[in-house]
Amino acid sequence: ASLPYRVSRRLDSNSSAQQSFFASSLNSMAFTAQKLGADAAAIRRLREEATVELDLASNSFQLQESYLRIANEILREARRPYSRKREKIIERACRTIERRLECGPVAEPISSSFIAAAAGVSVSYLSRTFRRVTGETFEHYVMRKRVELAQRFLLEPSNNIAEVAGRCGFSDASYFARVFRKITGCSPREYCDNPLRLTGSPAPEPNQLSTSS
Repeated sequence: ASLPYRVSRRLDSNSSAQQSFFASSLNSMAFTAQKLGADAAAIRRLREEATVELDLASNSFQLQESYLRIANEILREARRPYSRKREKIIERACRTIERRLECGPVAEPISSSFIAAAAGVSVSYLSRTFRRVTGETFEHYVMRKRVELAQRFLLEPSNNIAEVAGRCGFSDASYFARVFRKITGCSPREYCDNPLRLTGSPAPEPNQLSTSS
């Protein structure tokens, strides 16, 4: 996840060089995924999306966003041939969570009942299986994904902390700052000043994080 930011820092404002690097990286990932047994049609579609999105990106932030989205989709396709039933269910649930987060605060709340229905399972099965497969609770996963989305938005200088908190579904900026620190080990402001400080920082155990505002 830190690769796009490192590329941006290394290549500075050279958008053409960044685009070339991201395109090459995605093509390599796609080739490897297909060799591992990923669906050829899905990989071809993602390659086409990569070409279009990278060409349309008007700045470094958009290039990074496109790279991260397509890279994650390629990784999902690479995992599919090896996934068992419960892993597929949780993968579907995680994908639904991430898509709803991308929709912003206009989307309905991300509740376990909604995600369970989308995955075609009961709430109790989702909760039990989610922790078994991912190693964390459903609630902690959602909160961590909100913070990861916030980290991406905070890299864009035009976004202020209060705006990012709202876009990522937090009730207020102070609550957002507390959760952000618990998960990353630093405040949103400290992250803005030096994003690379978080590379490799571990998230706390699920019972260390309160998910209520």
